[in-house]
Amino acid sequence: MPKRHLRLVSPAAVNRTVGSRRLANRDLRTREYLTEAEVERLMKVATRNRWGHRDSTMVLVAYRHNAADFSGH
Repeated sequence: MPKRHLRLVSPAAVNRTVGSRRLANRDLRTREYLTEAEVERLMKVATRNRWGHRDSTMVLVAYRHNAADFSGH
């Protein structure tokens, strides 16, 4: 016995084609890096959870790794 309170309806969504490619990062952002003050702030916030020391250290390692890339070393 079919359920009478259900009925078949056509979908309301219209499928669209995908637009052009995504804009380049240089067109979306003014810079590609965090400042030292922003990293320090992020590290301070990262210490507020159960594994804070680990998380804060990983932020520092990631920052130093990328800073080395930008400085050309």
